[in-house]
Amino acid sequence: MSNIGEWLSRYSDFFESLDKTKLEQFDQVFNQQIRFKDPFNDVVGIESVKQVFRHMFRVCETCQFEVSDSCGSGDQGYLHWKFLYRAKGSSESRTIIGISQVRFNPQGEVIEHIDYWDSAEYVYEKLPLLGGVLSWIRKRYLQAA
Repeated sequence: MSNIGEWLSRYSDFFESLDKTKLEQFDQVFNQQIRFKDPFNDVVGIESVKQVFRHMFRVCETCQFEVSDSCGSGDQGYLHWKFLYRAKGSSESRTIIGISQVRFNPQGEVIEHIDYWDSAEYVYEKLPLLGGVLSWIRKRYLQAA
């Protein structure tokens, strides 16, 4: 019988308290061959996942995950979250809302973490020039629908 509720709760707590010091605790949460995928990364192995998060801490002045809901069955679950951050050199705080699909092995280690969120809305539309074009395309698409 799976302990998916317990595993998701533990994983949520881990992410909500994530800071630079927790990078060395990844081996207590992730399997060595973890696959991590988001709109910008698709890596395998715990050291590669640490690199993704090291980069996040380098480019963010502040960052915090808030998990608002979770559900699961068998060996996988889903976390609904907000990522609140302020990039270095910026005075503007931003939020990304997404969902993570998480798979666990029988020992409760995370073996796969896939993030789903709209990179166009939350990142690309904020960029000069490209952002204006993408916003225009989104508006045209919504008008046509």
